[in-house]
Amino acid sequence: MVAEVFPAISPQSLVYSVPFLALFALIASYCSAVLPQLPQEFGGLRPRLAQIDIDAANLSATTRKSLLGVSAPNVGIVSSGTLDVVFAADNCLVVRPHGIGQATTYRIGMESVKAVTWIGYAPLPDATPSASPARPTPAPPKTQTVLPTSTVKTIAKP
Repeated sequence: MVAEVFPAISPQSLVYSVPFLALFALIASYCSAVLPQLPQEFGGLRPRLAQIDIDAANLSATTRKSLLGVSAPNVGIVSSGTLDVVFAADNCLVVRPHGIGQATTYRIGMESVKAVTWIGYAPLPDATPSASPARPTPAPPKTQTVLPTSTVKTIAKP
């Protein structure tokens, strides 16, 4: 009965089908394992982390709430939290909130973006489960230095 459904496989068909299946398996494993871990600069899919200063007047209320938080004003320039930059071009950024498992992405025109602070890359997912909590995203380096008052001297005018 099996011979009626599946005719005998000829050696010639195996010559072509085995390399094809091996190539398909190789491409599928590359797309699922390697490509998501490569940075975008090398043609991969791994997003970069950034904080963006955005003109809030150019964003809708829903986008403002998702990217900037619930208390974001609707006027002026507001700094976002940490965002995953999925795609960056000369005229737009495609971003999503970092670390909340949200698949919604937002396209922001560069006319709304006033400054971008690149933080690094999104952390790679761990292959092995661990009991320790995930490491938090490091805060961006502080660029402002505050001197103690004992080192500040006042110079009087003569």
